[in-house]
Amino acid sequence: MLPRISFRFLFALTTLAALIAAVARMAGQGGALASAAMVGFGFIVGCFLVFVMLFLISWSVSSLWFNRESDVFEGNPFADGQLPPQILPPREQRS
Repeated sequence: MLPRISFRFLFALTTLAALIAAVARMAGQGGALASAAMVGFGFIVGCFLVFVMLFLISWSVSSLWFNRESDVFEGNPFADGQLPPQILPPREQRS
């Protein structure tokens, strides 16, 4: 399924890119506040990229060693109408 992208979203994305480009140009011309803003923005983008890489590494490792088919019917209380494994056996209730 393709995501639905509206013109409103594209205009907002274009406006954001233009603002970042304007701040980057001011930082290139020696603006101290603009340089600090670009360093902060770069730090946030760098953290996001590191988080994405860590997620992809953990996801690939879990998909290599986790087998969903092996534990589908083992210990499933709904598979054959059996009770789930219990730590303490049930007691008789007296009324």
